[in-house]
Amino acid sequence: MTHDHEHGPHALVGLEIEPDGGRVGERNVLNPAYERDVARVAQHVDVPVGDDEVVLEDSGLAVLVGLGHGRAEPSRKVAARARFVLLQGGTMNLPLAFEQLIGPERIATLKEVALMPRDLAAVVPDARPGDDVVVLVHGFLASAGVFRPLRTHLEGDGVRVASFTHAPGVGIARIARRLGKLIDQLPHASRITLVGHSLGGIAARYYVQELGGHERVTQTISLGSPFQGIDVPRLLVGADIHEGSALLERLRKGAAACGIPHTSVVAANDTLVGAMSSMLGFGDVMVLPDRGHNQLLFCKRVAGLVLDRVKQPPPRAV
Repeated sequence: MTHDHEHGPHALVGLEIEPDGGRVGERNVLNPAYERDVARVAQHVDVPVGDDEVVLEDSGLAVLVGLGHGRAEPSRKVAARARFVLLQGGTMNLPLAFEQLIGPERIATLKEVALMPRDLAAVVPDARPGDDVVVLVHGFLASAGVFRPLRTHLEGDGVRVASFTHAPGVGIARIARRLGKLIDQLPHASRITLVGHSLGGIAARYYVQELGGHERVTQTISLGSPFQGIDVPRLLVGADIHEGSALLERLRKGAAACGIPHTSVVAANDTLVGAMSSMLGFGDVMVLPDRGHNQLLFCKRVAGLVLDRVKQPPPRAV
């Protein structure tokens, strides 16, 4: 059975389903004919999120009731200094059969793979003093290209966007130093927000807390970043992000003293990092109940949140 949208006004991709093999094959997802088709993958195959928000201030353990459908128990250590916002989910804008067969997180991963060949070179915007500049830092085994939909959303509202692609497997400190070199090319009077997905969020915070980035950066935003550590081999970058990492412990303990505001965006259905691991333990926490790890890259509600934070940054910690 073939679902082909190539002839419509919003031509996307064609997916060929092979029921006898029990898998889904691709025809144009990974090799689109036009770059605009890649962007539309994220724009038209997305999971819309409602505008309702439930703001829970200083509510300790009760704040994460229902997170992960009751499977995760928050700790006071993580929640103590955080302000939580629960972002309400919605329904998927896809045929039900397609959603059930593929799954929203797999669709997000296909989008990510399709965008990976893009933006391999550093992108430095023509920013001026006073401009809002967002610097994007991607995660492991990705590239700056995965941020194309988010970049389009931000630039459409007048925000300058910078990015770079780092090699897979390199350590947090090396990525942070590369980030610093990019920021050195931006005007000193610009308002810089760092947005990092997964590993990129840790590198962003490392730059701010360990490399003097607090003098340049207004705020940091992480999307599914494993600040509490994950169960990975202690090799290459895994040496920095495992559950007993001294680097992560140092970032958690020094976050408040640094003074730079932070927002942890958490996907409650994140099976790669885990919802509880995605919180720095300082600053604001935004929880999306119906999202997975890679879905955060293509979620319109996340893009709106980032834009809101850029336009109205949280105050510095005292």
